[in-house]
Amino acid sequence: MTESEKIAKLCEKANVTESEAREILEQVNWDLLDAILLLERQGRLKDASAHYSTQRDESAESGEQASDFKQRASSVGAMLQRAIQVGNANSFVVSRKGKRLFSLSVTAMAILLVCANVWLLIALVAGLFFGLRYSIEGEQLGKPSVNDVMDKAATAAENVRVTVVDSFRDKK
Repeated sequence: MTESEKIAKLCEKANVTESEAREILEQVNWDLLDAILLLERQGRLKDASAHYSTQRDESAESGEQASDFKQRASSVGAMLQRAIQVGNANSFVVSRKGKRLFSLSVTAMAILLVCANVWLLIALVAGLFFGLRYSIEGEQLGKPSVNDVMDKAATAAENVRVTVVDSFRDKK
């Protein structure tokens, strides 16, 4: 360990200034343990539980890791709770020819998308070709920009359907 590292370690463990740490380490021939013992004998330790070991302080590191993990888990939990609240306050609405067929909370729709992934997406796209329209209602998610995108998708599907039906009629 270099002299500067010893100074930093003594400052950290014994809560002394760098100049005090350098002075004490010079007195004890740069031996950290002797420096801490000297400070303790002089009554200059601000924390009576100061200690030094050449071993890694795994308990402190694991405590810091556990604390960091708890903090991150709490943050993720809070974000998930907020997302569920927003999802429950907003609805995914399915309608046809201006008539509302049913609605489902956005949270339930998200769970269905996760569970039924590809099949639900295929059903949603197929529904567009059968004249279904989708929208989101609610303060947080029922924005015109979101519903405009859904309307454009429905209009595009309707145009494709009409084009395909017209091409079959022309062949007959």
